[in-house]
Amino acid sequence: MKKNRVNWGLIGPGLIARKFAQDITLVKDASLIAVASSDPGRARNFAKDFQIPKACSSYGDLLSDPDVDGVYIATIHPTHYGIARDALNAGKHVLIEKPMTMNSLQARTLMDLARSKKLFLMEAMWTAFLPVTRAVLQLVRSGKLGFITKVEGTFSIGVTEVEAERLYNPALGGGALLDLGIYPLSYAHMVMGSGSSEFISEMNFTSKGVDESTRVKLTYGSGATAELSCHMAQKGPIQFQIHGEKGSVLVPHFLGANCYKVQWEHGEAETYSLPFRGEGFVEQIEGAGQSILEGHLENQFWSHKDSLSVMTLMDAVRKTHNLQYPGWEQI
Repeated sequence: MKKNRVNWGLIGPGLIARKFAQDITLVKDASLIAVASSDPGRARNFAKDFQIPKACSSYGDLLSDPDVDGVYIATIHPTHYGIARDALNAGKHVLIEKPMTMNSLQARTLMDLARSKKLFLMEAMWTAFLPVTRAVLQLVRSGKLGFITKVEGTFSIGVTEVEAERLYNPALGGGALLDLGIYPLSYAHMVMGSGSSEFISEMNFTSKGVDESTRVKLTYGSGATAELSCHMAQKGPIQFQIHGEKGSVLVPHFLGANCYKVQWEHGEAETYSLPFRGEGFVEQIEGAGQSILEGHLENQFWSHKDSLSVMTLMDAVRKTHNLQYPGWEQI
C-alpha cells in the first residue's frame, strides 16, 4: 500500500529542532513520532514538551524503529556525516541540517549511499523553500530585471564566545563560514547558479583557530559578480541584494524573509509581503515529505547538486586559508 504520510524521527533536540517540532504540526502528511539525544533525559523532556510518542534511549534505538520513515538530523556539524550514514544504512530517508557535512567528500559519499539504497537525502536549506525565495527566483528567471550584474549578501550577528561558545569552538565545527556564510553562498547559488569561474576571499581568525569573519567575491563567466560576507562577532545587516540592468531587489533578512522590495530603474519601488508559515520550516518539511511520498531521491528546490556546489566552494575557501577541523573530515 502506498503511504500517504511520513513518520519522522528527530535526532538532536536543540533549538533548531524545536522549530521543526513546532512546524511539523502544521503539515498534514507528516508526524513526528520519535526523538533521540546523546542525553536520554533531554530526549524525554523534548518528547514531553512536544507530545512526541517515543523518547528513544539512543540514536540506534530510533534508527531501528520500523515505524520511523525519515530522520531529521539537527546535531552539531561534525556529527552529521556519521549519523546520516547510519540512518541511510538503516533504511531511513534523511533530512540533515546545514552544512550537510564538514566537506564535499563526505557529502558526495552520503549522496552515493542514498542513491544506492533508493532513499531520499536533503540538506535542510529551509531558505530555498520560503515563498519569498521562490518569488524572487521566479522574478530573476523571468528576465524582467534584465542581465544580473551583481549580487551582494551578508549575514553578521554580533555574538561573543560567552553567548555562543559552540561557534568559537573548532572541536564543535565552529566558525562563521559553516554556520553563517553558507546562507549567502547558497542564496547566490540559487540566483546565479554554479558557473563562477574564480573567487577571492579573506578570513579573520579567532584565537581558537576558527574564522570570525569571511568574505568571498565570486566572478562569473558572464562578468557578473557576487560579494558575500559573514561575521560572528560584529553585528551588521542581514540582507541580500540583486542588481539587474532594469531593476534591483532587496531581500531583508533573506534567510528567513517575509517580504522583498523591487526598485525598477525607471519607476517606483514595490514591496511584496509573502509570509511563511509557522517558524519557517513548514514549506521545507512539506517539500521533503512530498518528495519521499512520490519516490524521489532529491528535491528540485535544493538538490544534491546544489548542496555539493556550495560545499565544494566552502572547501576551496577553507583550503585557501588553511581552516581545518582535525578529526572531523574523514569518511
